[in-house]
Amino acid sequence: MEDDQRICDYISKLLSVVNQMKACGEEISDQQVVGKIMRSLTCKFDFIVVAIQESKDVKTLKIEELQSSFEGHEMLVIERSSERSAQQALQAQTIKNDEYDKNSKKRGKGKFNKGNWGKPDEKGENSKSGAASGNNHNKKKDFDKRKIQ
Repeated sequence: MEDDQRICDYISKLLSVVNQMKACGEEISDQQVVGKIMRSLTCKFDFIVVAIQESKDVKTLKIEELQSSFEGHEMLVIERSSERSAQQALQAQTIKNDEYDKNSKKRGKGKFNKGNWGKPDEKGENSKSGAASGNNHNKKKDFDKRKIQ
């Protein structure tokens, strides 16, 4: 079995090979197929294989029962891995925002330094002097609202 292969795909591929062998006259029992499946899985299924060997009678275990046990385990692993990746992505976003706030020189839209609340920043200007010096972004504030009807 390959690492990125799903258990249902692997078992169906194995069963098709077994059916071809039976069509050629080979005698293969279900217990041999069950043993082959359990021996040839990847290491992520090792502990579930041991649990099945300890809890169930492998000699009477059917292929369908084995497949359903492995598929249940695989679904649980996939669900947990997607939850972890979502949590890590959220955590990475949080860390990124904190680093941005620590490294940012100016926060928000104000023109004030962190230590000088109420005093304008050296580079900043108030809105009227900014409009007078050629900044076009403050022209709306110079509009006389008394003439509006």
